[in-house]
Formats: sequence, C-alpha cells, structure tokens
Amino acid sequence: MFSEAYKSVSEFTRPVIVSMRYYNGTVKSAVGTYIILNEEGWILTAAHLLQPFLKAQQDQKAIAAFERSREDGNDEQELPENAQQWITNLSYWWGGDNLKLEGNVAYNGKLDLAVAQLDFPDAANLSYFPILKNPTQNIDPGTSLCKLGYPLYKLEPSFNEQSNTFEFPDGTLPIPRFPIEGIFTRQISEGKTDDGYPIKFLETSSPGLRGQSGGPIFDTHARIWALQSKTINHTLGFNPQIEHNGNTITEHQFLNTGIGVHCEAIVAFLEDQDIHFKLSDE
Repeated sequence: MFSEAYKSVSEFTRPVIVSMRYYNGTVKSAVGTYIILNEEGWILTAAHLLQPFLKAQQDQKAIAAFERSREDGNDEQELPENAQQWITNLSYWWGGDNLKLEGNVAYNGKLDLAVAQLDFPDAANLSYFPILKNPTQNIDPGTSLCKLGYPLYKLEPSFNEQSNTFEFPDGTLPIPRFPIEGIFTRQISEGKTDDGYPIKFLETSSPGLRGQSGGPIFDTHARIWALQSKTINHTLGFNPQIEHNGNTITEHQFLNTGIGVHCEAIVAFLEDQDIHFKLSDE
C-alpha cells in the first residue's frame, strides 16, 4: 500500500545523530529524523531534538562558573548534584559528514517544530521534495498513514580525546530506515501559542518509535500529514494478575498512540518563517 509513497518520502527523509559527552565522561548518542524541505537546504524536524544544544549552552556557563570558583581558591567546593550530567561536548551529524547548519534556526517548543538551513549543495539534485497535506481539505479520521524514521538501532559512541571528536565502530552507518503504518484516529487541539500558531496534533493508532521523532507521517500519495513528535500511553483499565516465579504480579495494560504535529501548524509555522514549501491541492 505504501511502497510507492515510501520510495518518494525516502528521498528527503534523513537521520540525525545527536552525540553527547558528559562531565563524568559518559558518552551517549541518540537518533532522530528530519526532512529536507526544498532545494535551498531548509530542513524540518522536531524541536525537542535541539534540547541538547540548548542544554549544552547552559551547561557551559555552569562549568565555567564552577572552574572559576576553583581557580579563585575554592578548591574544596563540591560539585552540584546535577554536575555529572553537564554536557561538555556535543555533536549533530545530519546524515553526511559534510552537512552543517548554516546558522539559520527557528523553533517553537509548544509546537515541537524546528526549521534550520543546512549547507547542503546537493539538495537541489533531489528528485522529490515533500508535499504537505492541505489542512483545509479532507482531513478524515480512518485514513491510512505511515511513519518513517530510524528507530530500533543501537549506537555505541566513544569520544577521542586527541581529536576531540565522537567516533563509532565500523559498520555503524548507514542507519536503516523503518516504516510503521497506522490510521489517523483523532485531531488534538490545545489552543494557540503566544505568537498565534495553532497548537494542533494528529494522533495515529500506532506509536511513534524512538528514532522517528522529526520524521514524516504520510499517506499513500506521499503527502505529509504531520511530523512525528511523541507517543502517548493510554491506560486501558485492564489489570490482569499473573504468576511469575511464585509471585502474583498485576499487569497494567496500555495502548500506545503516536502524536504528530498537524499539517495546519506546520504550514502556519513555515509561512511565518517565509520558507518555500509545496502544498497539495487536496
């Protein structure tokens, strides 16, 4: 059902790896997804993927203040409780070694949307760019939709002190795409942001998986209905008891549904940023 749409959407759907090194030496990486909007290299993704960047900026200030205090003779000053999770090094890998942000970034945390411009000369050579679903036409519950991203993949990063870079074992790349289908179940409206954007989401009957955040939710015609944001766990009220190793355990039953940023909110945000995109007729 989605095979042809998958081919088209895969053309502009890319992974982003966020790598972090903490004050205690721990190194972690997470995978997200973004889509290339147009030939100018503008991209669209989930705003929460930028949270490490914002946190790192604050952590650098905290680290500098702590080290200044030590230099001023307060050698016995204890580290704050949250110091072990200070980010000391941060890297974003946008699906290619030579892809870097131009510096043009805009985001809205309430919508969980972010746009940025990549230094991406080959963007103009893509054979297919995303077409956003017209939010005024036929937004019908029950429509089959598909999510695409890069979940179910384990990363094992390390940090090279000499080169001051993150490294991954041979064979880590490329990261395989993973689609998951569902149906459009409900629209969720939560008013407007302070700057007037509609806070609107689209729910699907299947969950969004870790690694699909920022990825497209599309129909069989490859039109983008939403951008994957999060997954909600709904308590079903079924709590069967089972026996496990001689103990009686109550199992709580849940339904996990995916939540994506609605095309209405995406269109409003992009128009306000004056970023060119394609919109479907219906």
